[in-house]
Amino acid sequence: MKKLSFLMLAALAIFMVSCGGEDPTPTPTPENQKLNFEIKVNYQGTERTIQNGDNFVISEPATSDNPDQFGFHGKFIAKTQFKLIVDFKRQCTEGTKDELCIGKCQQGQSPQHDDNYEIIGYVDIPQLTYEIRDTQLDAEFHCTPAKSGDNIITYTFYDNQDKENKLTFTINYKKP
Repeated sequence: MKKLSFLMLAALAIFMVSCGGEDPTPTPTPENQKLNFEIKVNYQGTERTIQNGDNFVISEPATSDNPDQFGFHGKFIAKTQFKLIVDFKRQCTEGTKDELCIGKCQQGQSPQHDDNYEIIGYVDIPQLTYEIRDTQLDAEFHCTPAKSGDNIITYTFYDNQDKENKLTFTINYKKP
């Protein structure tokens, strides 16, 4: 019986030394728990990754097909699936409409109807939600300013599970 106990103790000691005596599972840290996503856009002929706090001015139509619509095209890149929330702060001229496309397009305004279901105006939508299921999606930012001047939209992107890990930037759709 003593030999068996001694052999078991020796085997356990060898096992502990080979494993280093530590738990091989890494301890989660805030750094490796952060959601990794980025938005790359083609701005003024240069591809760039949007950084927190960036400001853009767009003063030309996105395409010649629609001279009233301003904006640009890019890519939304994610390393995991999640529910993306986008908050908006708009400082736009009355009647301005915007649209954000990340995989699918969503309008930034909702029509208001009268009793006969006639459209009588539009109300800004303060938040949109997207289900991110692909690692790379087309991203398009569009705005159709109603009048000349500044039409500033501040976008805040974040995971619905982690509101502190966010990307905030501003686009001024400046109609000449």
